[in-house]
Amino acid sequence: MTRGSRTETLYMGFDIESGEPGSARARYSVAVVDSNGLLVDKSSGATLSRLIRMAWEYRPVAIGTDNIYELAQDVRGIIRILNLLPPETKIVQVNILDGKVLELREAAKRAGLELDQQKLTPSKTAYLVALMASKGIGSPVYVQEEKTIITVSRGRWSKSGGMSQARFQRRIRASVLQAARRIQEALDRAGLDYDVYYKRSRGGIDRAVFTVYAPRSKLVGVVRPHRGIDYVVTLKTIYKRALVFGEESVPSTRPVIVGIDPGIRAGLAVIDLDGNTLHISSRKGLDRKALVEEISRYGRPVIIAVDTPEVPETVKAVAAKFNASIYKPGRPMPVPEKVELAKAALQGVTPTDPHERDALAAAYKAYMSLQSKLRQVEAYLAKINVDLDFDKVKEYVLRGMSLAEAVELELQRILEDTGAHGAREQRLHQRDQSVKALAEEAKALRDRIEELNAKLILMDEKVKILQAELERTQVELEQCRRSRVRPREPDVSRYTERIASLEQRLAELKSLLEDREEALRKTLEELVKVSKGERIVVRELPSLTLSSIRKSEKSQGPILPGEVVYVSNPGTYETEAIEDIKRKGVVALLLDDASKGLGEAARRRGLPALGIMDYNPSRVDRLLLVDSRVKVDAERILEEMERERRASIRLERLIEEYRRERLEELRRQEQRSRKRIKSDNHS
Repeated sequence: MTRGSRTETLYMGFDIESGEPGSARARYSVAVVDSNGLLVDKSSGATLSRLIRMAWEYRPVAIGTDNIYELAQDVRGIIRILNLLPPETKIVQVNILDGKVLELREAAKRAGLELDQQKLTPSKTAYLVALMASKGIGSPVYVQEEKTIITVSRGRWSKSGGMSQARFQRRIRASVLQAARRIQEALDRAGLDYDVYYKRSRGGIDRAVFTVYAPRSKLVGVVRPHRGIDYVVTLKTIYKRALVFGEESVPSTRPVIVGIDPGIRAGLAVIDLDGNTLHISSRKGLDRKALVEEISRYGRPVIIAVDTPEVPETVKAVAAKFNASIYKPGRPMPVPEKVELAKAALQGVTPTDPHERDALAAAYKAYMSLQSKLRQVEAYLAKINVDLDFDKVKEYVLRGMSLAEAVELELQRILEDTGAHGAREQRLHQRDQSVKALAEEAKALRDRIEELNAKLILMDEKVKILQAELERTQVELEQCRRSRVRPREPDVSRYTERIASLEQRLAELKSLLEDREEALRKTLEELVKVSKGERIVVRELPSLTLSSIRKSEKSQGPILPGEVVYVSNPGTYETEAIEDIKRKGVVALLLDDASKGLGEAARRRGLPALGIMDYNPSRVDRLLLVDSRVKVDAERILEEMERERRASIRLERLIEEYRRERLEELRRQEQRSRKRIKSDNHS
């Protein structure tokens, strides 16, 4: 028989010898047996990494254990280790029979295996659990597999090979794009459900991430890992949870409005029908199923909102899952508008994460568009003074019912609940409740006792492990005291912690790099538009005063003819400052609200004042950019103001001319009156 032969059906078992489960100091006894129970290989004092390596070497059908928590101390640690095992290998806890946790000897006895009365050493236990796993004894530890992540990215060690850098980069991105398309076609042929996100670049893509809603085993023969010069394909299984004790939480039925910013790093925001923010978050791997699960914790969405006119497929799928309507703006929401909306939703606090901000802004904009309708519902319900569920009525109205239909439906639901409750109470009175109550109480107590017994056995196992560890530690300390040598942590543990810290830092830097690349892409797009004359740079002033103008000219250079100025705080201004920027050739003044205050003062002095939100403002580093049509609009307004000024001058001239003519006519009338008086006196 060849060591590690793949032609045989093999089984493996393990038992912890010493150390903390899942740590670098943990040591295990490992045994490998064939289908006849013959020992194929064994190892004592094996580290966790050696145990995992042996699992890959022998590819056992099952790995037996008498306590799954010997792999790690918590569910998260167990999931991490199971993710490192071969996908076709299952873990079996051999002492769980018919849903009950038994002592290992008792479980072996029930399975027909007779043991001597000697103490079970770790090596004997490892062989025993491997043998029991080969006979199909015990219960598999099913870890609920949610999805498999397939990542296609650029090759990590590739070099240009003499080609120009630009051509080389285009070739790499084209290779990543072709690989992603082949994977997509393979998934479609296999009929697997998936979502895909691309990080696009010029000439192709830098990365594609597929979220496949199937376990890794379903992808065998469909997609394979690949590490080449041009691109890399990796597969990673994502688990939801391991052992589940108790009942799962019941999803909330509260109607809510949800904002989603989908992507490789997705943002999610949930607000109620009163505009209160219930939840905001963003993270990688927030795919369709994760979104549905996260949203269900806070309510049942009536509206799902996005911040762009084009609705991504993931958002459509989530909306269909909840039978919710989709809200989308008529045009892409500019960043300043999203900042203000998110700030209003959080009552003055601005989210620092752009994905959280975009999701919250989309949800709050949807709420604002429906606010008048929701207030009508509240006013009507307050007027009729009936104890109805306000949220229910609001939900009905938002789903398309008229207010009258929604109120009638809620009244009907209350009447049906009342009638059903009355009938149920009548039936209950006709039965002998005392007997039923006692039977149910006895059953609940038996279930509780079984549950506590199971937990007690697991706790006993943990106590034994801790006692063994304590005894070993006490021996080591006594030896150190005798030799006067201070105990120290092994270098392996220190290096492991250092590696974990560096991996976390690397993940943070990768995320930061992605954000920087996205910002650079937007910057390049804006600069191209500036070069085409579609966008212009605006000078920004905190307030319109002579001192703020001097500070701006000192840091950015003098104000030149043709510039556009934006004032962020228009509540503070000086008339001399308005005349100063007009004299220097500023063609337009941009304000958040140009209809009053500084806007009126500027127009009185012949300087056009316009609302900045009408020209799609955005920031590139520290520069503020707007659409160049602001100058066209300013010139048109200036011409209108000039026409109005000329018309006003003509009107004033006409009035002055009329006054002169009227005064002259009065003088002539007075002279004629005097002549008549003199003539009458002479006569």
